[in-house]
Amino acid sequence: MVTIDGPAGSGKGTISKLVSQTLDFHYLDSGAIYRIIAFEAKTKNLITNQITQILELIDGLNIQFSDEKTFLYGKDITDLISQNTNVSKKEIYNYCLKIKNEK
Repeated sequence: MVTIDGPAGSGKGTISKLVSQTLDFHYLDSGAIYRIIAFEAKTKNLITNQITQILELIDGLNIQFSDEKTFLYGKDITDLISQNTNVSKKEIYNYCLKIKNEK
């Protein structure tokens, strides 16, 4: 596993994609995971202080990445999440990090 960290807009995604293609690694856009959570929480009318409900929502998410597309429950939501904001609550971030490390 290779991870690249840095501020928003610094080119992490571009570099990550190039490195993954060069090394023939799978590319995982972890930022998309947070946008998916924010998107689905908004769809369910959850607000950021509803941590328990959001963690339950995360447990039930069915996310797939394929050909630079992002799917939630089999539906392409690539364009929908590109306009959504990231999740910022520490509990949610830590939970997602745990899930990401398990994969």
